[in-house]
Amino acid sequence: MYGEDNRLNIVIVKPMPRLESLFEEGPLSDNRVASLDALENLSIKMDEICETLVVFLNSFINPTDDPLWEQLYHLLCVFHGIKKYIEEETNKLREDEENAEMRTSSVVGTNNGGRPRYEIDEEQVMFLRSKHFTWKKIAQIFGICDRTLRRKRQEFTARTENFSDISEADLCEVIESIRFLTPNIGQSRLLGALRCRGFTIQRWRVRHCLRKLDPVGTALRGHVAIYRRKYNVPYPNFLWHLDGNHKLINWRMVVHACIDGFSRMVIYVSCQNNNLASTVFNLFLDGVSKYGLPKKIRTDHGLENVHVARYMLQQRGTDCGSVLTGRSVHNVRVERLHRDVHSGVLCHYALLFTFMEEEGLLNVDSEEHLLALQEVFIPRINRSLNEFVNQWNSHPVSSAGHQSPEQVFITGSLNSATSIHGNEDSPAESDETVGAGLAEDDMLDPDFIVQEELYAVFVPQTELEIPSNLSSEQFLTDDGNYGINHFITCLRAIQENNE
Repeated sequence: MYGEDNRLNIVIVKPMPRLESLFEEGPLSDNRVASLDALENLSIKMDEICETLVVFLNSFINPTDDPLWEQLYHLLCVFHGIKKYIEEETNKLREDEENAEMRTSSVVGTNNGGRPRYEIDEEQVMFLRSKHFTWKKIAQIFGICDRTLRRKRQEFTARTENFSDISEADLCEVIESIRFLTPNIGQSRLLGALRCRGFTIQRWRVRHCLRKLDPVGTALRGHVAIYRRKYNVPYPNFLWHLDGNHKLINWRMVVHACIDGFSRMVIYVSCQNNNLASTVFNLFLDGVSKYGLPKKIRTDHGLENVHVARYMLQQRGTDCGSVLTGRSVHNVRVERLHRDVHSGVLCHYALLFTFMEEEGLLNVDSEEHLLALQEVFIPRINRSLNEFVNQWNSHPVSSAGHQSPEQVFITGSLNSATSIHGNEDSPAESDETVGAGLAEDDMLDPDFIVQEELYAVFVPQTELEIPSNLSSEQFLTDDGNYGINHFITCLRAIQENNE
């Protein structure tokens, strides 16, 4: 019986604090608004617990003579009751037609008298739908009820299907192609990856296929809780976080990243063979061309940020705190992004490069080896990083009401555009509310431009040249050996070219 009690403690008792927080902070608490995704997640947790309890109940040899069996059976009945209640709340939520107005749609008068009709632009509706907003959320954005939007949809010429028609075999094939680029992908990011490819798939189907293709990884990820700090930014493009990731610095590769503080939308993540200020500046300008110029940026004291800092001072002025600097550990948003990028993409390549060193295929002291490694794998890494960015910006975030970062960015932009103050600062938008680790000396020092080399991370550049008959595109194909065969081919060509 001691063994059974010990197993009960490990599998049932230990997860209880997490389950308690799920009810206190989850969709059924008094201070949270329930969403269909949140209720579905809670229902999944109930299913997992019930399945675990059933396994324990079936493992008893003489269940009728064991008081522990009766306790477990009673607990199973309780959880079944909770699950039934969750299903009832889910059904009520689907039938609920009350909408909180975010903005009011314009109305058009009629010559026939009567109440003016709402003017709903089909292109705007279909744009929001293409970003995977629910019909209920779209109705809230336009300030109308579900029934009004449903009538308008009947007038639209575009098709408005809810879910993609795809077989389970084809869905598994698509998921496998996604896992090839990002092997450690979980359920939420997988939903984002499918959305980027134009698929709208039920969560239960994605979960079923992922469990079939990656049962061990799914089980391990399900027991890892992510605890997020409280963080406040007033609106999109108020604050961007920039930083460099040096997890691959041993192989002369640096990953530059930038993320919007309000929405968590990734502006860019790119792997380069240098840590130059010009490289960071070009990536920043590309992000500005896509999403607009931020009001403030948050960086460390690295010299690679000099050009971006100078540009922000020129565009925003020197008296509005447009550049905030401090220790990297205080740059919360981008530090969290580094963790996800490493676990989702970079750790795979770090393990691969380490394996190549241990097998004698890669010599990090050889310029030829490092050049071949960069030529072959930087394009492959950037392909995986681009896939990660698309997944991240489209995946549902539980603490954001299960909206994706892209959806939060869009709704936040709409709200700030239609608010009374627009994007002007209010007392609640002071630098203190930008939060999460800004110290008193985080404002940009005028001498920032002439900081010593103490803050520079130098990445040596090789003088060797790549043979003209080699191109990065040819190394993006699958060689059946994780790119190692391409590396050997490229290395031989470089050695022959530099003899």
